[in-house]
Amino acid sequence: DDVVSVVTIENNEIVNSALGVDGYVQFSSIRDNKVRNFTGGSGVAITGQLSDSFVERNQVLSYTASRAIQLAAKPNLPLSSDTSFKCNDLTSNLIGVDVAASQTSLTGILFSGNNITGNTIGAVNGGTPFLSAAFNWWGCAAGPGNPGCDQIIGNATFVPFRTAPSGCS
Repeated sequence: DDVVSVVTIENNEIVNSALGVDGYVQFSSIRDNKVRNFTGGSGVAITGQLSDSFVERNQVLSYTASRAIQLAAKPNLPLSSDTSFKCNDLTSNLIGVDVAASQTSLTGILFSGNNITGNTIGAVNGGTPFLSAAFNWWGCAAGPGNPGCDQIIGNATFVPFRTAPSGCS
């Protein structure tokens, strides 16, 4: 759909769905949802063209062959921008945070205070702009890429990182 929406998506549970939450949204909030248990391939729990929005306190669990959160440009739509991803719990997914190469700008995109643990890969940034991912818990006190921690692939700023899980998710 090429029409921007203003939405509040709250307090839902989405189970075994290849696509959990997706939309072209502005001035919106996606919070307090639980998206879980999709074991098929090529899915994503939370995605869309997000502008001036908040993605907070969601749990994405067991997207074992898929991505918990993905930012990817879609034809004829603006890039995601000015959106905060805070206090989310991204656990036991193939990829916790996936920034596709088509998302050529990360202006105002902030990942902070999240628990990103037990994923095959914690974060992948396929583009050139740096992903702002400081103050997240990556599964161990030593930080991303260390034993027991999720790893980050691609350009990302993750220091300082949390040395204990975030209590806000």
